[in-house]
Amino acid sequence: LSLHDALPIYAIFTVQNLFSANNFALYLNGVLQRLEEDYQISGQKIILIVSPSVGEKITVSYIIL
Repeated sequence: LSLHDALPIYAIFTVQNLFSANNFALYLNGVLQRLEEDYQISGQKIILIVSPSVGEKITVSYIIL
């Protein structure tokens, strides 16, 4: 996962591999985030509704298509 763009309100990350939203999980500091409420998916881009602070850890889990 690499930082693609960051704004004060949201952040966009790009995932290298194709994946299905049905087999995707995003964790912020070990806490599972909710699709649509905490983040959105657009193609291979993950859009966090609120940009994480410096030092926060983002972890994703997904099955490659």
